[in-house]
Amino acid sequence: MKSRWLLASIGMLILLLLIAVSRTSFRKGVSIERAEHLNSPSQIARCRECHAAQTDSFLQVAHAQTLRLADRSSEFARFTGQTARIGQPAVEFRYWERGGRLWCGGGRAKSSAAVDWIFGSGHHGQTAVTVRTNNRGETLALEHHVTWYVAHGFDRTIGRPLDLGRDCDEVGELNDPETTRRCFGCHTTVLPADGLRLDLEKVVPGVLCARCHSGADQHAQRMKSDSTAAEFDNWRKLSPIESVARCGECHRLPTSFGPKELTPQNQTLPRFAPVGLMMSKCFQLQHTQPQSAETIRLDCVTCHDPHRPTKADPNHYNRSCRQCHRGDATSPVHCRRQPLESNCISCHMPKVSVNAPVMFTDHWIRSP
Repeated sequence: MKSRWLLASIGMLILLLLIAVSRTSFRKGVSIERAEHLNSPSQIARCRECHAAQTDSFLQVAHAQTLRLADRSSEFARFTGQTARIGQPAVEFRYWERGGRLWCGGGRAKSSAAVDWIFGSGHHGQTAVTVRTNNRGETLALEHHVTWYVAHGFDRTIGRPLDLGRDCDEVGELNDPETTRRCFGCHTTVLPADGLRLDLEKVVPGVLCARCHSGADQHAQRMKSDSTAAEFDNWRKLSPIESVARCGECHRLPTSFGPKELTPQNQTLPRFAPVGLMMSKCFQLQHTQPQSAETIRLDCVTCHDPHRPTKADPNHYNRSCRQCHRGDATSPVHCRRQPLESNCISCHMPKVSVNAPVMFTDHWIRSP
């Protein structure tokens, strides 16, 4: 038993080292490019000239919609006229439109706050954010206590305690400048900044082509001039660890947590899919096998096409499982409880409640 735990610990140490190396080396020397227009659909149109198959439905993908400027009623319609009572003891928060802007106030809040941005695509939920600055001119994000959830309506934002306490003096929690920069950085393609002073007038909201494919601008310009195509980030050339590490820049990695937090019992981890995936035996096993052109790889894009809306059909994901678990003599694992044609992910990747209002798929693939 001790030797088995020792081997597991050594394997985990190697995995964490590989993650660290991939995060520091792959992005070395790469800068996120500057786009021309706010929320620029011209970025998509530019790529569509040659990559129509990838861009036709991309603006419906959650990543492309993950941040929007709250400057029109259509962008904050879900919040207008809504009242929510959250916490224990319950505190009331109310949203209304005035002067073409969305406002929020609470029963104990000292003052109302205008909403500047809506975070979230709306596929899971959306949270209102008010922008402020400190006495050094650094940008601060006031993240509202109330979030709208698809399946639940209005409830407390994930991570908020049941007893909001002193925070009820405000309509939300005021993040520090570094946290604010990270929040906007993960919801934008371009985030011009002078240190921790964010230039939100020139930000490009949403995760568009150039965010995941650095070098896309130069590549498009060279293609238009009929010269040799400039190189850009091609995810097909990434190893599974490099690929998942790229997603984990925003969706978190095991290195974002301490050893005591990296346990199957931690019910907050399903919110961060790359963490569970990298901890799973299915992911780790591929790095212990000889690699060839026929090697079946497992990373985020095995199941999720980043250019298409997320599929709801469980059979789409079950087919990925059966690439390795074929039920024949070459299959590494046989399921003793269900036939091969059963729904694998309902047992091995269940939906988990995180902070009650929202469910996330647990990517730590293991026996229940």
